[in-house]
Amino acid sequence: MFSLETFYEGELSFMADFTTTETQVSKALFQFFLPFTYKADSELQLRKSLENHQFTSFQLNDLEQEDKYYGGFTISHRNLESFFLPMTNKILFPSSGKDKGYHRYSKKLSDESAIAINDSMIPFQIHSVDVILCPYELGIVTIRIELNDLALADAITFTGGDATRIHLGHESKATILYEEKNVLFVIELVRNIVPGWDQFIKGSDTAEFDSKIYLLSFLSVKNDIKTQYHYDDYGLACISSQDTDQLTSHFYGRYYYALLTNLYHRLFFLKLLQDYADINIEGDKKAIRQLIYTMNSFTSNYYFVTIPRDSGGAELFNGFKQAFHIDSLYQCSKEILTSLFHYQQNTATKRDSFLLLILTLYTVICGIFSMNLFTHDLEGNIHWERLAYYNPFEYLAVFIVFSGMIIVMYLAISSLIQGWQDKKLRKKWIDKAVISPKKE
Repeated sequence: MFSLETFYEGELSFMADFTTTETQVSKALFQFFLPFTYKADSELQLRKSLENHQFTSFQLNDLEQEDKYYGGFTISHRNLESFFLPMTNKILFPSSGKDKGYHRYSKKLSDESAIAINDSMIPFQIHSVDVILCPYELGIVTIRIELNDLALADAITFTGGDATRIHLGHESKATILYEEKNVLFVIELVRNIVPGWDQFIKGSDTAEFDSKIYLLSFLSVKNDIKTQYHYDDYGLACISSQDTDQLTSHFYGRYYYALLTNLYHRLFFLKLLQDYADINIEGDKKAIRQLIYTMNSFTSNYYFVTIPRDSGGAELFNGFKQAFHIDSLYQCSKEILTSLFHYQQNTATKRDSFLLLILTLYTVICGIFSMNLFTHDLEGNIHWERLAYYNPFEYLAVFIVFSGMIIVMYLAISSLIQGWQDKKLRKKWIDKAVISPKKE
């Protein structure tokens, strides 16, 4: 597969058997996935900004979008919908902006560019870009690129080599040189395509806990070989001599959403682990409760064990799950959740026991000792001047009674305030889980 680390070392990974001078690629399709995190409470502004820059909300019932973003290729929305279970379709393809799920905004492009590889200029075309806004302040940008008639080694180098990249602008004809890895290449493309990008991104250009570029690639070679699929922790590569419309449709349809779903699961668990690492276990009580709520909310709404309808789809998802280490990340997150829950439970038990001890002591002392010493002075009109003649034990009794009343009132008011704050926090947490103006 197209591992960035592999390319940095000048190797060709599993493609080594095909990198002869005779091996030529008639068509190379790449979909680059760039994870990012956006600022809290900025999702509505980000969606509005995308719409203002000609991004369109992706809807399955809009059949005009079947051939709009894929460079002349077509995907069947009906087949795509039937590939997933109904509970999954609700998340992958929300029917409106008010529903929770993956909100995809797409823009068709016709940008022609070129890349210098092995002392030759190889043209490529950017067909479209997607910005997918997911719950919990996570997002993914996808760029679709096509190359034609090039050597297999050059196609592989394109995905992560050190070649100088040249962007040919249509209006200014300006030349922009990039000498960094393809992470910078993709980021610069996103900045050019999505104006105002930096206003909404949290921290750096990518997700702070995962700055990798993921890749879904399809190479149609001229040699007569059997179709092969290769997974790794960067994505999926398909190499085939069968340049069929069905295979291309799967590449832009079910393969795309299979990688997208598993990548979102991976990003969520990595973000959860990062948030856990940043917690002060003694001081961040609210953060602990939020992590527990977030994990439970995610697993109940967005984390599905069974996603596709057929066995072939299940094999596809299992391949991504293994490549992205989803099960191990889930198990680690689950252990963290259990640990936090037990810690919170033990802390609450100790606090409640301490409060119960204090209230019990006050009740016993007031009932047996304190109230009996001066309650007769509280009958009828209170004679405050008698306080001057109290003995030390009576003063102690007055202090115990009234301090007990203050403590009870304090606890009652604190409980009301805590309940109100919990309600506000829960509403805020729901807003993060449901990326829409509709609140649950």
